[in-house]
Amino acid sequence: MENSTSKTEMVRPLFLKAGISLVLSVAAFVSAKIISRRYIRYKPPTLETKVSATETIDSNEDSNNESIQTSLNCASSPIEDLGEHTITGYQSTVHKESSDVAGDVTNKDDALNLREKLEELQNRELELEKQFLCYYSIKEQESALIELKNKLLMEIAKVDFLDRELSSMEAERQRFENLVMDHLKVLEHLEFAKEENGSLVRKVKRLSRKTKRQLYVIREKNSKIEATEAEMLMCRDVLEARNNEIKNLEDGVRKMEAIVRQLQEESLQHLLTNQSLEESSSTSTIGELMTKEDYNHLKAELEQLQRDRAAKMTELSYLRWTNACLRHELMRNREQKQQIEEHINHLELELEQSREIEDCERRLSSSVSDQSQIVPCSGVATNESHSRRKKLLQKLKKWVDGSDIVKHKLNEKAKHENFCFGTLSVSEEQLTHGGRSCSSA
Repeated sequence: MENSTSKTEMVRPLFLKAGISLVLSVAAFVSAKIISRRYIRYKPPTLETKVSATETIDSNEDSNNESIQTSLNCASSPIEDLGEHTITGYQSTVHKESSDVAGDVTNKDDALNLREKLEELQNRELELEKQFLCYYSIKEQESALIELKNKLLMEIAKVDFLDRELSSMEAERQRFENLVMDHLKVLEHLEFAKEENGSLVRKVKRLSRKTKRQLYVIREKNSKIEATEAEMLMCRDVLEARNNEIKNLEDGVRKMEAIVRQLQEESLQHLLTNQSLEESSSTSTIGELMTKEDYNHLKAELEQLQRDRAAKMTELSYLRWTNACLRHELMRNREQKQQIEEHINHLELELEQSREIEDCERRLSSSVSDQSQIVPCSGVATNESHSRRKKLLQKLKKWVDGSDIVKHKLNEKAKHENFCFGTLSVSEEQLTHGGRSCSSA
């Protein structure tokens, strides 16, 4: 629209100039035609008519005067447009001379003078006709020159207009060439993007398969961890029950210690009484034997209680140690469970992103197939898509590396669990062996 308005504004003064020149040329042409018609109608008098006029003047003055007037009228008719003032002056002189001739008809000298004057007038008339013809030819040439000038101005305006049209056509051609080059570049970018999309789709499929496998492995490990947590909870319940039993046994041991102390005090009292009885009488041998047997029995019971107490203390220390180990493992398993849940959430997010990428790739492929039939006006922003794809690939690589690290950590934790439970089993065997030895003793 701007180009069309600028063109119209530029062409308006040219049309005005051309219209003015055309109007002037038409007016000059019309005036030339009118003048040419008048000149064609005018027929100058010949020499024969002039001689006959002079002869008639000699024969008849009245007819001479009339012929002079008619000749003057005929001579003055074609020169009215150029020199009306001169002709009127000549007519006045002629009228005066004719009046003189009418006064003196018999004077031949006057007639000769009149003839000479007429000849002079005719010569002047011829000169005026020549001047008029020269003036007419000059005017015609001037009108022709004006027409040529107008035509030349029109041609110059046409040339300028055509030059501007050529420059605009050249600009349009250059713009079209640029559009074609941009279209070719866009097609190259689209082909490159299609190839990259295909490679990215393959990589995404591979990564999705790997993620599915890793998810399967992680779910299996999660189920194992949940099973171990359930076992640990069972062990915790068992340990709590054992702790309660240990507390009860400690209470029993304390009671037995109190009983042992009482028995020791009673045995000391019996010894003192026995000594007093030995000093007092020698006849109480049966009572002494009974007290010695009671003392030995109480002493054996005391030793057995001390052994049971030591075994229970060792069992209590073992149970405390196993409880602490199981608590530590429970905390570690909870941390592992949280890490695995976070990793699973991260994997689910990555899978959703990969699915979104696949959907985007499908949409891009469909849009590319649609856009291949249309000439684009500007380049497609492919650099941003490439950068996003590179970022996604880097994230997927980091995620794969992180899954490997998680596998390594899980293997280390499994080794640590095996080591811990192995130490527990060894300590249990030692304790059971000690308990058996104590029971056998």
